[in-house]
Amino acid sequence: MKLVESVRAQVAPSVVARRCSKSGCNVPLKGVPQPHLVLDFDKPGSPLGQSETRCDYLIVGENKNQSDWAVALELKRGQVHADVANQLQAGANVTDQLVPPKADIDFKPVVAGRGFHSHLKRTLAKRKVQFRGKQVAVVWIRCGEPLAKVAGF
Repeated sequence: MKLVESVRAQVAPSVVARRCSKSGCNVPLKGVPQPHLVLDFDKPGSPLGQSETRCDYLIVGENKNQSDWAVALELKRGQVHADVANQLQAGANVTDQLVPPKADIDFKPVVAGRGFHSHLKRTLAKRKVQFRGKQVAVVWIRCGEPLAKVAGF
């Protein structure tokens, strides 16, 4: 079973979204390869409970060259704080649960926001998210910038 089909089979249909937009911050999906699946963890039926630390979205997909990928995405309307790494780590953890164990997947934790102080950029650069035994650097973009810009599609 392909990645998108496999993940879709494990989540409630109510969690599937078409776009990534929250509280005045959006990240366009133009240029993101098909097939892909967007999961909104704030929706009812989310695999992460409303009281749990979580990121806003998980986007999983497949490239034409058969490589699989996933992006944990957190959107921030105001200032971004270093605790965003904890939300992205929660996204990595749920990705690990939803993606088949043997799947070779390129994972990226991404935060989109309006304000990034230089000290926060340095802090985020040092913070790593753990995914399947690897340390992955947090990537940041401004609200409105397309996800394809940083995801390397």
